[in-house]
This record gives sequence, C-alpha cells and structure tokens, in this order.
Amino acid sequence: MPGQDKVHVMEMPHASPDVRTRDPLYDQLRVFALSTVVLIHVLAAYLGNRSTADSPDIPLIFDHWLHYAVPLFIFISGALVWGRVRDWSRDGYVSFARKRLMAIAVPYVAWATLYYLLRPMANVAPFPRGVSAILTDYVGLLVNGHVWYHLYFVPMIIVFYAFTPMAHAVLRRSPEALLVALIILRVWFGPQIVAFLEVVTHFDAFSPLLVDVVVHMPYMALGAWYAIRRSRVDQAIGWAWPAAILLGVAMLISRETGFWYPPRPYDRLWQFVLISSSILGLVGLALSVGRHGVQRLMPRKHVLQTVACLSYGAYLLHPLVIYWMRVAVGAIGIGAWWNSALFVGAFFGVALATSIGLTALISRAPGIRRLV
Repeated sequence: MPGQDKVHVMEMPHASPDVRTRDPLYDQLRVFALSTVVLIHVLAAYLGNRSTADSPDIPLIFDHWLHYAVPLFIFISGALVWGRVRDWSRDGYVSFARKRLMAIAVPYVAWATLYYLLRPMANVAPFPRGVSAILTDYVGLLVNGHVWYHLYFVPMIIVFYAFTPMAHAVLRRSPEALLVALIILRVWFGPQIVAFLEVVTHFDAFSPLLVDVVVHMPYMALGAWYAIRRSRVDQAIGWAWPAAILLGVAMLISRETGFWYPPRPYDRLWQFVLISSSILGLVGLALSVGRHGVQRLMPRKHVLQTVACLSYGAYLLHPLVIYWMRVAVGAIGIGAWWNSALFVGAFFGVALATSIGLTALISRAPGIRRLV
C-alpha cells in the first residue's frame, strides 16, 4: 500500500530504525501518543490534589480530551498490522504470531509481574490470603491487563492481532465495510456481546478484557481504513485537520458541560466520533507540519525513529517512574507544589525523559534488553 510503514507498531527498540523503509508519520504519532499517555498519568496526580467548583472545569475537560492516546496507539497498530492486507499462508501467520508474541507478551509478563508485586506497597490492592488465591488473582489480572492502570492495552492488542486473518478477509473487499460493521457492533450490540461472551467463557477475568476489546476494536479498523485509503484521503485530512480537532473538542465540551449529549446507545457513537475526529485531526497535523521537522532530525542519529522504537518499552515502564517520583515529592514535603501548573509541567518533562532514557538503557543491556 502507498505510504506503508515496513515495520510493525511494536518493533523491538534495539532494532536499528531504517529510515528508507519507515514512514515517519507513524513514528511521529507513536511519540506523540506516548507523550500524551505520560501527561495523562501525571495530570492524574494534579487533578487528585485539588478541589474546584469551577464550571466548566477546564483542566478536567483537557484531561478527558487527552484520552485519545490509547485509541491513537490502536489506530497505529490497525494501520501497520491490519492495514497491510495480504494473503496469509498457515506458516506465514504462525511466524507473524510468534514474532509478535515474543516482542509484546514477554515484556508484558515481566512488567506485569513487577507491578503485581508492587500493588500492596502502592495501596492498589493487598494480596489475597493463600498461595492459591494469589496465583488465581495474578493470572486473572494478567489475562485482562488490569494489574496496573495502563497494562490493559497489551492483552487487548494481542486479541486484535489474533483477529488479523479474519479482518483481512473483509479488508481485502472493503475497509469501509469492516469499519462500519465494528462501529455498529460497538454502538448497538456491545453490551450484549460482552454479556454473551461472559456466559460462554465462565471466567470472570475475561470480563474487563472483553469490554476493552469491544470498545476499542473500531479504532483498529479506523487505522486499517486509513492505511488502505491513505493515497485518497491524505490531502483532505491534511487541510481539514483543524476542523477535525475542533469538532472533537466541541463534542467533548458539549458532553462535559451538559449542553447536549445523546441518549444511549447513541452516546457510544458520540464517543467514537469524538475520539476519531481528534485522531484524524492529529494525523492531519502531523502530515501538514511534521515532515519538515522529521527531516531536520534525521541527520541527528534518527532521534525520532529511535524514540518511536522505544515507545512500547517506555509505555510499560513510565508508571513506575511516575510512582517513585511522586513518592519522592511526598518524602521531601513539597506535595503542595502539585497546585502549580509550572511544577506539573516540569514533572511531566522529567518523567517522560526518564522513562525514555531508562528504556534506552535497558534496550542496550545484555540479558534484559527484550524486556522493552
């Protein structure tokens, strides 16, 4: 397909980025999505340490708008995995699945185990009583990704990868058909699908995973649609991006202020359009102004591509950095500084840089480099 990235979204960070075969658009989006995720988790501390009677609550609305971040990661995966439509042989798909599992699941299990051990110390949840109960609790959280607040992304994306051959069967004929079908399933039949699958699986841990999959799968299809139709839509997205972002923001403000918000099930369609408009707006912004910046970065050891390749590891690691930074802030008695926007901005910058830096160090360390 025109403009396709030649590597998958979860490329191992120690692989040298090849600018001749990489599309810089997806690298820009990866870095932006990672930065937004870190900002969301830093803002959680700021929002949790204040009280306000303001209406509208601008910081809270801004935080809610930033939650396009995980759908943007999924959009990228949809473009680079589902959007690379091809005829699978059995051996070809098995090879693809094995490589993806090694690149995604191995780091996930390692970091999820670490976060699980941290849960009592961080006052997330105590360990259940008894070894059997602890193992059951651990396995359940590992399956649904809710060991820590950010890990749900990984089991969900593994499920999407498992659906790749089925998605391609539709995408070869019509990417629009898959996108519309998944939107309809999400909006009008999502709760019923989850309830049915809960009865079929008989495993409570699947319930949160099923909800995440049903809610986010249309963004995977949106990414595939964009990748397949990119040569036809890039020009329009490139000039319409301000309107797309403004539409998303306006829809969010309307919902948050109670000005107007549709009833169920149309509220789910509203949410999808809100986030999708923001994502496509950001894609258009990257198309319009990002490429010149990428060209300036390329002579400097391909900084953008390197950070993009580290994005998965930094995504897994950054909550640990934020947690210990917050512990340090409390220990030295400057917790009141959370009321300062300047402090929040500085905290965000340090947390993002530290997360990327530690990920880079781990990616170069023999024996543990595959953890990121």
